[in-house]
Amino acid sequence: MSLDLILLIIFLEIFTKSFGILSLRLVISGMMMKEDLMHKLDKLKDEHRTLENKILSLMSTTLYDQVNVQRLKKRKLQIKDEIIKLKTKLIPDIIA
Repeated sequence: MSLDLILLIIFLEIFTKSFGILSLRLVISGMMMKEDLMHKLDKLKDEHRTLENKILSLMSTTLYDQVNVQRLKKRKLQIKDEIIKLKTKLIPDIIA
């Protein structure tokens, strides 16, 4: 058994004795939720970058579909809004 695993087991035993199993579950679910949010944030950033490349590619041609470009730009802005919302969830408000 590795040292990290032994230390984790000791921590879990001490934590559950001090705060109870429900608190441990809340801590673990909070950690999992943060990881899920970070994963979603990464996916949104990738999609945002991909849309930017598509827009630039379309606009580099002489005659391009302006309606399609506008649609892509609108989607890109929606993604940017989602990214900002996720970042505010991940970064706690220090003033509060």
